[in-house]
Amino acid sequence: MIRNPALKYFLVNGLKKIDNLPEKEIAAMRLALALNFDSKEGFLKAMSSSGIDKQRLGLIFDNETHQAQEFGDLETAQQTGMGTKVWNASGGDSCCKKCASMNGESVPLGSNFSNGCAVAHLHPDCQCKTTFEKAAAATPDRIYTRGELAGMSPDEYSAARDTILEQYASGMIK
Repeated sequence: MIRNPALKYFLVNGLKKIDNLPEKEIAAMRLALALNFDSKEGFLKAMSSSGIDKQRLGLIFDNETHQAQEFGDLETAQQTGMGTKVWNASGGDSCCKKCASMNGESVPLGSNFSNGCAVAHLHPDCQCKTTFEKAAAATPDRIYTRGELAGMSPDEYSAARDTILEQYASGMIK
């Protein structure tokens, strides 16, 4: 079982946009990247005899691992109850205008950003980052006090029991 969400994403979705290389080269690249997912140097060494330009291989590594990390982080955010995601443009002066215009955009976790992207990865060599924020806790309509609880009839308590226990467990009732 693969526990790294980014590697898991790459194994299913990686290198799909590379279509100008022979399938044999793409298969070799897929294996080299999977085995060296955390090591650009290891990936470049594994692909050194491929005949593909080292600079191009480096860009492919950066693009694939960045995109996979972004989608892996999204999966983790979904599993941990995050409520929103925020586009964070990166690259300073080298940030493209499209990414810069997205900086700070916040959307619900299950939605795409206004440019249609699910995560902050717009183009090859994009270094933007998606951050996640916890879902806001719902504020109950009513918070019970100990005095109210003491004065409740058994029927009133029974009707509100689940809410009272949740509030007590979360520390709202003191």
